[in-house]
Amino acid sequence: MLCSGLRRTLRIARIRPRLPALAPRSFSTATGGGEAATSSGAAVGGESTAEQVANAAGTIEAAASSDWHMSPTWHMQTFLEFVHTSTGMPWWITIAGVTAGIRFVLFPIFVYQQRTTAKMTNLRPELEKIQQEMKDKRASGNFSAADQQYFAQKQADMFMKNNINILSMFAPFAQAPIFVTMFFGLQTIHSRFPDISTGGISWITDLSVADPYYILPITSAITMLLTIEIGSMNSPQNAMSERMKFVMRGVTLLIVPMTGSFPAVPLAMDFLSHFLSFSFLSFFQSMSACLYVYLSVCHVCLSILSVYRLSLLSRYLKHT
Repeated sequence: MLCSGLRRTLRIARIRPRLPALAPRSFSTATGGGEAATSSGAAVGGESTAEQVANAAGTIEAAASSDWHMSPTWHMQTFLEFVHTSTGMPWWITIAGVTAGIRFVLFPIFVYQQRTTAKMTNLRPELEKIQQEMKDKRASGNFSAADQQYFAQKQADMFMKNNINILSMFAPFAQAPIFVTMFFGLQTIHSRFPDISTGGISWITDLSVADPYYILPITSAITMLLTIEIGSMNSPQNAMSERMKFVMRGVTLLIVPMTGSFPAVPLAMDFLSHFLSFSFLSFFQSMSACLYVYLSVCHVCLSILSVYRLSLLSRYLKHT
């Protein structure tokens, strides 16, 4: 009975026609006043609806504005404007100075990452030996979970012995949120501070428009490519790193058409950031080369001095 009653209820609900919603009406005892009251009621209802829509739109706009004010991009724009107004410097010097300042503040992270890369390069032969042992073990067919744990522990002990934290290899990614925030903030900064349109230099006086000669996109791509090339010299070379380097080379070629329509101001920041990274890497490379030459010269001088002392000792022994 319960099932038959349920089926009958569903059938009735499916057959029952759906009535359209009726608009509210106002009634009056007088015939002429009925039309007036009806139109008055419609006007009041329309005004109430308009007010509700306006209030809802204002609430949404206020919420969006509040979220925008809490965004990192908004704070970055405010900080740049504060530096611009407090120092009185033009916009292009302000952006260059802030970019360089952030780079120098993050310089210890860069040094730490370069030191870790140098240690990893020195350990490369031992790491390759462990990997080869693991491959041979796999090829023999006797590779088990215990063997996997053994090789992983052996590699971890090597890192611990040489004071290497594997997470330090991801240190460059700690800088990414700062420069990404600054890049997107500079893309829309002209909507808040229109005077940036007159804060440029030389061929690009209006920083809120795209570079008409593509100088900034091309130089930004070139400096990025140079940074990748010089940074990969001391990094461990393997199949994965070679593929990543090939992919990054392709990305640098796509930067020019992708960013050609961007405003000039974020591209100027991007170029300066890549230029400073390239300068830091070149400095470390030159310092490493100078240190190698210095140590080689010292080694040769010590060898000559040792030979000379041995010759003096032999002469002394002959005379005695």
